[in-house]
Amino acid sequence: MKRDNNIVFPAIFLFLFAVCGGASAHPFYVGVAEVRMDTQKSTLTVSCRLFTDDLENALTRLYARPFDLQESADDPAVKNFVGRYITQRFGIGIAGTVQRLSFVGMEKEDEATWCYLESSNFTGAGSVTVTNSLLYDFLPDQVNIIHVYLDGRRQSARLVNPDKSAGFRF
Repeated sequence: MKRDNNIVFPAIFLFLFAVCGGASAHPFYVGVAEVRMDTQKSTLTVSCRLFTDDLENALTRLYARPFDLQESADDPAVKNFVGRYITQRFGIGIAGTVQRLSFVGMEKEDEATWCYLESSNFTGAGSVTVTNSLLYDFLPDQVNIIHVYLDGRRQSARLVNPDKSAGFRF
């Protein structure tokens, strides 16, 4: 699954990546998640963008082994660790029904890593609750921005650690 190249991110997020480009450490801890639901096609997809070094550090601390996503992104064992980490800290409920999310892959882009999820039991429209605690256990200053699209309509929220969930009504 590839991300939509026409996606527009908040200006602050792009600014942070531009300012931090080329630096080995960055002063900001921001992740972006996009949830796209299409009731006509019965699809629910998620794209999460995290700073690669933050994700590597979280995986290393959690699983007590070094991770280099640049060198080992295609390794099935590494994909398994990343998938487990993401799916344990990111969830979606629609009209009170928890959506089963499956990790489908990842790709590196500049200083970030995109992680992709999809749901095989998308139940359609209703109130949406997104739970996102990605990197919270290792970065007290982590901020996660969430964009939820339902049939092209968008709503957004910002979660600041320790806030883990946001509700959306379309």
